[in-house]
Amino acid sequence: MSDPSWPSDLHLDLSKLNWEEWSFQLKVQCDCLGFVKWLKGTFPQPNTTLHPKAHDIWETNDCSLCGFIYGHISKADYNVVSHLSTLHLIFTGLQQCHEKLGAHAQLLLLKKALDFHYGHDTPFYDGTNEILAMHTQISNMGPVNLNQIKLILLLNAFGNNHEHL
Repeated sequence: MSDPSWPSDLHLDLSKLNWEEWSFQLKVQCDCLGFVKWLKGTFPQPNTTLHPKAHDIWETNDCSLCGFIYGHISKADYNVVSHLSTLHLIFTGLQQCHEKLGAHAQLLLLKKALDFHYGHDTPFYDGTNEILAMHTQISNMGPVNLNQIKLILLLNAFGNNHEHL
């Protein structure tokens, strides 16, 4: 699987919080090439003894898609999912890793969203899309736990003045 329309600078990286864009691009690629059933895990692997040729084709396609993913993720993400055996498992493993980041990541995104302001030279549409994308990321991370937020706020209050703690 290779497509020149994939953004050359788009590599999944937890530090960039770019799961939404990366997974969107991957889903579009899989839809265009007819591989969405592999991604969703709804196309079962054919039995090797009953359908050896179909089994081989399935494995080749799955391997190709896994290779494409490995070429577009960070080394840290690769280490998280390299032991998984199918494209679907790799995709869901990455999804869990990037969406279920917890309260601290939710707060960072919330702060980023609250710090966003419409510019005079930027269309409102673009800014609205950016805010809605951040909201989706925050929502995908799960429900907000107020006790975790309390701890994060208390730790955040130390700032850079108390590194020894």
